[in-house]
Amino acid sequence: MRFLRKIQYNAPVVLTFTFLSLAALLLDFATQGKSTQLLFCVYRSSPKNPLTYVRLLGHVLGHASVSHYMNNMMLFLLLGPMIEEKYGSLRMLAMILVTALVTGLANLALFPNVALLGASGVVFMLVILSSMVRMEDGKIPLTMVLIVILYLGQEVYSGLVAQDSISQLSHILGGVCGGLFGLLLSRSASRKKKSRAPRSSGSGETNSPAPQEPEEASPPPRERKPQQTNEAASSPQETGQRQPDEGASSQQETEETARQEERRQRREARKAAKDRGETGEKQSFVSKLFHKISAYSDGRGDDGDWN
Repeated sequence: MRFLRKIQYNAPVVLTFTFLSLAALLLDFATQGKSTQLLFCVYRSSPKNPLTYVRLLGHVLGHASVSHYMNNMMLFLLLGPMIEEKYGSLRMLAMILVTALVTGLANLALFPNVALLGASGVVFMLVILSSMVRMEDGKIPLTMVLIVILYLGQEVYSGLVAQDSISQLSHILGGVCGGLFGLLLSRSASRKKKSRAPRSSGSGETNSPAPQEPEEASPPPRERKPQQTNEAASSPQETGQRQPDEGASSQQETEETARQEERRQRREARKAAKDRGETGEKQSFVSKLFHKISAYSDGRGDDGDWN
Protein backbone atom coordinates (compact mmCIF):
# COMPACT_ATOMS: atom_id res chain seq x y z
CA MET A 1 0.00 0.00 0.00
CA ARG A 2 2.85 2.40 0.75
CA PHE A 3 4.28 1.78 -2.71
CA LEU A 4 0.93 2.53 -4.34
CA ARG A 5 0.63 5.79 -2.41
CA LYS A 6 3.96 6.95 -3.82
CA ILE A 7 2.82 6.51 -7.44
CA GLN A 8 2.02 9.90 -8.96
CA TYR A 9 -0.31 10.69 -11.85
CA ASN A 10 2.37 13.00 -13.21
CA ALA A 11 1.10 13.64 -16.76
CA PRO A 12 -2.72 13.69 -16.72
CA VAL A 13 -3.29 14.19 -20.45
CA VAL A 14 -0.69 11.66 -21.58
CA LEU A 15 -1.76 8.98 -19.11
CA THR A 16 -5.48 9.49 -19.77
CA PHE A 17 -4.87 9.25 -23.52
CA THR A 18 -2.93 6.01 -23.00
CA PHE A 19 -5.66 4.42 -20.86
CA LEU A 20 -8.42 5.51 -23.27
CA SER A 21 -6.51 3.96 -26.16
CA LEU A 22 -6.15 0.73 -24.22
CA ALA A 23 -9.88 0.75 -23.43
CA ALA A 24 -10.66 1.28 -27.13
CA LEU A 25 -8.43 -1.68 -28.03
CA LEU A 26 -10.08 -3.96 -25.48
CA LEU A 27 -13.50 -2.82 -26.65
CA ASP A 28 -12.45 -3.63 -30.20
CA PHE A 29 -11.63 -7.20 -29.15
CA ALA A 30 -14.90 -7.51 -27.24
CA THR A 31 -17.06 -6.28 -30.15
CA GLN A 32 -15.00 -7.91 -32.91
CA GLY A 33 -14.07 -4.55 -34.46
CA LYS A 34 -17.54 -2.98 -34.48
CA SER A 35 -16.71 -0.33 -31.86
CA THR A 36 -13.59 0.72 -33.74
CA GLN A 37 -15.49 1.03 -37.00
CA LEU A 38 -18.19 3.06 -35.27
CA LEU A 39 -16.07 5.42 -33.14
CA PHE A 40 -12.29 5.02 -33.50
CA CYS A 41 -11.46 5.25 -37.21
CA VAL A 42 -12.13 8.01 -39.71
CA TYR A 43 -13.53 7.53 -43.20
CA ARG A 44 -15.95 9.37 -45.44
CA SER A 45 -19.51 9.25 -44.21
CA SER A 46 -22.62 11.41 -44.28
CA PRO A 47 -22.15 14.88 -42.76
CA LYS A 48 -25.57 14.45 -41.16
CA ASN A 49 -24.26 11.60 -39.03
CA PRO A 50 -23.02 13.07 -35.70
CA LEU A 51 -20.55 10.21 -35.30
CA THR A 52 -18.68 11.52 -38.32
CA TYR A 53 -17.39 14.41 -36.23
CA VAL A 54 -16.64 12.12 -33.29
CA ARG A 55 -14.48 9.96 -35.56
CA LEU A 56 -12.53 13.01 -36.76
CA LEU A 57 -11.03 13.27 -33.28
CA GLY A 58 -11.51 9.75 -31.91
CA HIS A 59 -9.53 7.96 -34.62
CA VAL A 60 -6.27 8.64 -32.71
CA LEU A 61 -7.50 6.36 -29.90
CA GLY A 62 -8.11 3.34 -32.10
CA HIS A 63 -5.46 0.73 -32.99
CA ALA A 64 -5.56 -2.25 -35.28
CA SER A 65 -3.59 -4.62 -33.05
CA VAL A 66 -1.66 -4.96 -29.81
CA SER A 67 1.69 -4.38 -31.56
CA HIS A 68 0.28 -1.25 -33.23
CA TYR A 69 -0.80 0.03 -29.80
CA MET A 70 2.48 -0.88 -28.10
CA ASN A 71 4.70 0.79 -30.71
CA ASN A 72 2.77 4.04 -30.55
CA MET A 73 2.39 4.16 -26.77
CA MET A 74 6.07 3.52 -26.04
CA LEU A 75 7.11 6.68 -27.87
CA PHE A 76 4.06 8.56 -26.65
CA LEU A 77 4.83 7.77 -22.98
CA LEU A 78 8.51 8.58 -23.52
CA LEU A 79 8.04 12.06 -25.05
CA GLY A 80 4.59 13.10 -23.83
CA PRO A 81 5.31 13.75 -20.12
CA MET A 82 8.25 16.02 -20.96
CA ILE A 83 6.15 18.09 -23.36
CA GLU A 84 3.20 18.27 -20.97
CA GLU A 85 5.42 19.33 -18.08
CA LYS A 86 7.00 22.12 -20.13
CA TYR A 87 3.94 23.53 -21.89
CA GLY A 88 1.11 22.50 -19.58
CA SER A 89 -1.77 20.04 -19.78
CA LEU A 90 -4.17 22.37 -21.60
CA ARG A 91 -1.70 23.08 -24.39
CA MET A 92 -0.86 19.40 -24.62
CA LEU A 93 -4.53 18.52 -25.03
CA ALA A 94 -5.02 21.27 -27.61
CA MET A 95 -2.04 20.06 -29.68
CA ILE A 96 -3.33 16.48 -29.67
CA LEU A 97 -6.81 17.58 -30.77
CA VAL A 98 -5.49 19.83 -33.55
CA THR A 99 -3.19 17.08 -34.86
CA ALA A 100 -6.06 14.58 -34.81
CA LEU A 101 -8.32 17.01 -36.67
CA VAL A 102 -5.70 17.85 -39.33
CA THR A 103 -4.82 14.23 -40.06
CA GLY A 104 -8.47 13.21 -40.09
CA LEU A 105 -9.51 15.92 -42.54
CA ALA A 106 -6.52 15.19 -44.79
CA ASN A 107 -7.46 11.52 -44.95
CA LEU A 108 -11.06 12.36 -45.80
CA ALA A 109 -9.95 14.71 -48.55
CA LEU A 110 -7.21 12.57 -50.13
CA PHE A 111 -8.18 9.00 -49.27
CA PRO A 112 -11.97 8.96 -48.83
CA ASN A 113 -12.28 5.18 -49.19
CA VAL A 114 -9.48 4.33 -46.71
CA ALA A 115 -10.09 4.11 -42.96
CA LEU A 116 -7.50 5.79 -40.76
CA LEU A 117 -6.84 4.92 -37.12
CA GLY A 118 -3.98 5.13 -34.65
CA ALA A 119 -1.91 7.69 -32.72
CA SER A 120 1.04 7.72 -35.15
CA GLY A 121 0.38 11.30 -36.23
CA VAL A 122 0.31 12.46 -32.59
CA VAL A 123 3.56 10.58 -31.90
CA PHE A 124 5.35 12.23 -34.83
CA MET A 125 4.07 15.59 -33.62
CA LEU A 126 5.73 14.94 -30.27
CA VAL A 127 8.97 13.76 -31.91
CA ILE A 128 9.43 16.99 -33.85
CA LEU A 129 8.18 19.19 -31.00
CA SER A 130 10.56 17.59 -28.49
CA SER A 131 13.51 18.45 -30.74
CA MET A 132 12.48 22.13 -30.61
CA VAL A 133 12.16 22.42 -26.83
CA ARG A 134 15.47 24.33 -26.56
CA MET A 135 14.75 26.52 -29.55
CA GLU A 136 15.13 30.14 -28.36
CA ASP A 137 15.95 33.52 -29.89
CA GLY A 138 15.49 32.24 -33.45
CA LYS A 139 18.26 29.65 -33.18
CA ILE A 140 17.65 26.26 -34.81
CA PRO A 141 18.93 23.24 -32.88
CA LEU A 142 20.93 20.78 -34.95
CA THR A 143 19.10 17.92 -33.26
CA MET A 144 15.84 19.16 -34.78
CA VAL A 145 17.39 19.24 -38.24
CA LEU A 146 18.65 15.67 -37.90
CA ILE A 147 15.31 14.39 -36.59
CA VAL A 148 13.41 16.05 -39.41
CA ILE A 149 15.76 14.50 -41.96
CA LEU A 150 15.66 11.03 -40.44
CA TYR A 151 12.01 10.71 -39.46
CA LEU A 152 10.17 12.77 -42.06
CA GLY A 153 12.63 11.86 -44.81
CA GLN A 154 12.02 8.19 -44.15
CA GLU A 155 8.24 8.72 -44.25
CA VAL A 156 8.44 10.59 -47.55
CA TYR A 157 10.56 7.83 -49.06
CA SER A 158 8.20 5.11 -47.72
CA GLY A 159 5.17 6.94 -49.06
CA LEU A 160 6.67 7.06 -52.52
CA VAL A 161 8.13 3.57 -52.65
CA ALA A 162 6.57 1.26 -50.07
CA GLN A 163 3.26 -0.50 -50.63
CA ASP A 164 1.77 -1.13 -47.18
CA SER A 165 -1.17 -0.18 -44.95
CA ILE A 166 0.77 2.52 -43.07
CA SER A 167 -0.41 6.10 -43.56
CA GLN A 168 2.82 8.02 -44.17
CA LEU A 169 0.72 11.12 -44.82
CA SER A 170 -0.49 11.14 -41.22
CA HIS A 171 3.10 10.85 -40.02
CA ILE A 172 4.26 13.72 -42.19
CA LEU A 173 1.33 15.94 -41.22
CA GLY A 174 1.86 15.13 -37.56
CA GLY A 175 5.53 16.16 -37.87
CA VAL A 176 4.52 19.40 -39.61
CA CYS A 177 2.06 20.16 -36.81
CA GLY A 178 4.82 19.55 -34.25
CA GLY A 179 7.14 21.94 -36.08
CA LEU A 180 4.49 24.66 -36.22
CA PHE A 181 3.65 24.21 -32.55
CA GLY A 182 7.34 24.47 -31.66
CA LEU A 183 7.76 27.72 -33.62
CA LEU A 184 4.67 29.29 -32.06
CA LEU A 185 5.61 28.28 -28.54
CA SER A 186 9.22 29.41 -28.92
CA ARG A 187 8.12 32.82 -30.22
CA SER A 188 5.67 33.16 -27.37
CA ALA A 189 8.43 32.36 -24.88
CA SER A 190 10.78 34.89 -26.54
CA ARG A 191 8.15 37.64 -26.36
CA LYS A 192 7.57 36.96 -22.69
CA LYS A 193 11.30 37.02 -22.06
CA LYS A 194 11.70 40.36 -23.84
CA SER A 195 8.72 41.88 -22.05
CA ARG A 196 10.29 41.01 -18.71
CA ALA A 197 13.65 42.56 -19.68
CA PRO A 198 14.05 46.38 -19.17
CA ARG A 199 13.39 48.35 -22.35
CA SER A 200 16.14 50.71 -23.59
CA SER A 201 15.79 53.87 -25.71
CA GLY A 202 17.81 54.71 -28.84
CA SER A 203 20.40 56.70 -26.87
CA GLY A 204 21.22 53.62 -24.85
CA GLU A 205 19.67 54.93 -21.68
CA THR A 206 17.35 52.65 -19.83
CA ASN A 207 13.82 53.91 -19.51
CA SER A 208 13.12 53.97 -15.84
CA PRO A 209 9.52 53.90 -14.68
CA ALA A 210 7.86 57.24 -14.08
CA PRO A 211 8.43 58.45 -10.55
CA GLN A 212 5.42 58.15 -8.38
CA GLU A 213 4.05 61.23 -6.73
CA PRO A 214 4.86 61.33 -3.06
CA GLU A 215 1.93 60.71 -0.88
CA GLU A 216 0.73 63.57 1.23
CA ALA A 217 2.07 63.33 4.71
CA SER A 218 -0.68 62.72 7.15
CA PRO A 219 -0.79 65.05 10.17
CA PRO A 220 0.90 63.67 13.26
CA PRO A 221 -1.45 62.21 15.79
CA ARG A 222 -2.49 64.58 18.53
CA GLU A 223 -0.85 64.03 21.83
CA ARG A 224 -3.17 62.95 24.53
CA LYS A 225 -3.15 65.37 27.44
CA PRO A 226 -2.94 63.69 30.82
CA GLN A 227 -6.09 63.88 32.80
CA GLN A 228 -5.98 66.51 35.49
CA THR A 229 -6.23 65.28 39.03
CA ASN A 230 -8.64 66.79 41.47
CA GLU A 231 -5.82 68.68 43.15
CA ALA A 232 -4.46 70.17 39.86
CA ALA A 233 -7.94 71.00 38.60
CA SER A 234 -8.85 72.84 41.76
CA SER A 235 -8.74 76.57 41.90
CA PRO A 236 -6.13 78.55 43.85
CA GLN A 237 -8.72 79.33 46.55
CA GLU A 238 -9.36 75.63 47.14
CA THR A 239 -5.60 75.02 47.25
CA GLY A 240 -5.19 77.73 49.83
CA GLN A 241 -7.95 76.24 51.94
CA ARG A 242 -6.36 72.81 51.88
CA GLN A 243 -2.91 73.94 52.96
CA PRO A 244 -3.87 74.53 56.64
CA ASP A 245 -5.57 71.14 56.73
CA GLU A 246 -2.46 69.44 55.46
CA GLY A 247 -0.26 71.33 58.02
CA ALA A 248 -2.55 70.35 60.91
CA SER A 249 -2.45 66.72 59.80
CA SER A 250 1.36 66.65 59.72
CA GLN A 251 1.50 68.34 63.19
CA GLN A 252 -0.82 65.70 64.61
CA GLU A 253 1.37 62.96 63.20
CA THR A 254 4.46 64.56 64.81
CA GLU A 255 2.74 64.83 68.21
CA GLU A 256 1.58 61.23 68.01
CA THR A 257 5.11 60.08 67.21
CA ALA A 258 6.48 62.07 70.18
CA ARG A 259 3.91 60.53 72.53
CA GLN A 260 4.78 57.04 71.34
CA GLU A 261 8.47 57.72 71.87
CA GLU A 262 7.78 59.05 75.41
CA ARG A 263 5.77 55.97 76.32
CA ARG A 264 8.53 53.75 75.02
CA GLN A 265 11.14 55.56 77.13
CA ARG A 266 8.94 55.21 80.24
CA ARG A 267 8.57 51.48 79.70
CA GLU A 268 12.33 51.09 79.32
CA ALA A 269 12.93 53.16 82.50
CA ARG A 270 10.50 51.06 84.58
CA LYS A 271 12.08 47.89 83.28
CA ALA A 272 15.59 49.13 84.17
CA ALA A 273 14.44 50.13 87.71
CA LYS A 274 12.84 46.78 88.25
CA ASP A 275 16.02 45.01 87.14
CA ARG A 276 18.06 47.12 89.60
CA GLY A 277 15.73 46.33 92.50
CA GLU A 278 15.89 42.59 91.92
CA THR A 279 19.66 42.79 91.73
CA GLY A 280 19.86 44.74 95.03
CA GLU A 281 17.65 42.22 96.84
CA LYS A 282 19.77 39.35 95.58
CA GLN A 283 22.92 41.11 96.73
CA SER A 284 21.39 41.79 100.25
CA PHE A 285 20.33 38.17 100.62
CA VAL A 286 23.76 36.88 99.61
CA SER A 287 25.53 39.24 102.03
CA LYS A 288 23.24 38.19 104.91
CA LEU A 289 23.84 34.51 104.13
CA PHE A 290 27.56 35.07 104.08
CA HIS A 291 27.38 36.94 107.39
CA LYS A 292 25.40 34.08 108.99
CA ILE A 293 27.88 31.47 107.86
CA SER A 294 30.76 33.54 109.22
CA ALA A 295 28.97 33.89 112.60
CA TYR A 296 28.52 30.12 112.95
CA SER A 297 32.09 29.51 112.05
CA ASP A 298 33.23 32.02 114.71
CA GLY A 299 30.90 30.52 117.41
CA ARG A 300 28.70 33.60 117.80
CA GLY A 301 25.47 31.75 117.23
CA ASP A 302 22.40 32.83 115.40
CA ASP A 303 22.23 36.53 115.96
CA GLY A 304 21.93 37.60 112.45
CA ASP A 305 18.92 39.16 110.86
CA TRP A 306 17.56 37.47 107.75
CA ASN A 307 14.97 40.04 107.15
